[in-house]
Amino acid sequence: QAEAYTRQLKRIVFQPGYTQPVREQAFARLQSRDLKDLKATLALNLPKMEALAWREWLCARIAKEGWRALTPALVRAWSVPMRPG
Repeated sequence: QAEAYTRQLKRIVFQPGYTQPVREQAFARLQSRDLKDLKATLALNLPKMEALAWREWLCARIAKEGWRALTPALVRAWSVPMRPG
């Protein structure tokens, strides 16, 4: 059951269809439950995200937390062209 909960939190953070406040809460819960998995999921999914405001929030949060190991994911995310809104 705990694994299913964690999977759902990751879906909320990375799949379209959720509001930013809901995503922020899911991010916070993932951060407190399994930081290593959150960082791995960010590294994989950040460059694929199409929600610009959410991508910006995540990038700012990564910087604020000082997660330097995610620098390559940040660079990849900003090198991927975004579709006009």
